[in-house]
Amino acid sequence: MVNIQDNSYYAQTDGEVCYQDGTLTVNNVLTIKENATNTTGAIHYLGDIHVCGDVLSGTFISADGNIIVDGAVENAVMTATKDIIIRKGIFGRNKAVINAKGSIHTTMIEEADVTAGESITLHYSYCSNLTAGKDIIADTKEGKLIGGITSAGNSIRAKYAGNSAEIKTVLRIIKKENGIDPQCKIAIERECFRGTEMMFGTQILRNVIMTGEYHMVQGEIHHYALNGFSLESIERTAVTNKKPIVLLVDDQPVIFVTAVAHKDTVTKCLLLYPQGYLIKPLTKSELLDVVNNFFSRR
Repeated sequence: MVNIQDNSYYAQTDGEVCYQDGTLTVNNVLTIKENATNTTGAIHYLGDIHVCGDVLSGTFISADGNIIVDGAVENAVMTATKDIIIRKGIFGRNKAVINAKGSIHTTMIEEADVTAGESITLHYSYCSNLTAGKDIIADTKEGKLIGGITSAGNSIRAKYAGNSAEIKTVLRIIKKENGIDPQCKIAIERECFRGTEMMFGTQILRNVIMTGEYHMVQGEIHHYALNGFSLESIERTAVTNKKPIVLLVDDQPVIFVTAVAHKDTVTKCLLLYPQGYLIKPLTKSELLDVVNNFFSRR
């Protein structure tokens, strides 16, 4: 709208004023053509923000809309009422806080607190706290969740969880007011290292050392037959639709009693770290010795 009397122009909407080729326009996108730094002060904008460079340490950005960063984000604070896209990753140094009411999409997240009302998609996470109302997905070719706490309302999916250094890695399905949806799952496709802890609400699956897809069923954790190595007598067990999984259960012994002594079978069983492996025929005293030995160490 133009006021001819005082030669003034009044925009009918908030946005970035642009004058090009004799035309005055208002775009609802604030474009920062270089790096966003703390020297420019806090950036608040009623619309989308597009940073063409990096977001450097100490920067605060808030958008009533989307935030798109073509570069990387250091230990900055960013909030958006819609989505956040960071093309070259987050390197937080334990100070970065990224929060979106929508979804967050990036490549890697290192030492940062990242929260999304919807979902988080990434390639790699290291020692970060990730929270999503729906899904957290790191299922690219090398999708990894290493260290920190990863919490989601519906599902967590990755190729790998934890690492060979056995760094503590917590994967958690958040318990909602109406409980946990039976369709919620944690799916680790390739390798889940020792030191990884899985939680459905407050139910803990300790030290998973193999891989699989874990489902919540009627508020408890159950499982199907696991290629002849099922542990159906254990109360805390998990569901797998793909590969065998195992839990190191703290308060109940796992004992194999079998007539099979083939080397490959024995190896598979021992990889489950049981408290005993007995080959039939056996006596009652042999079984009692294994059980008593377990409880005597507690």
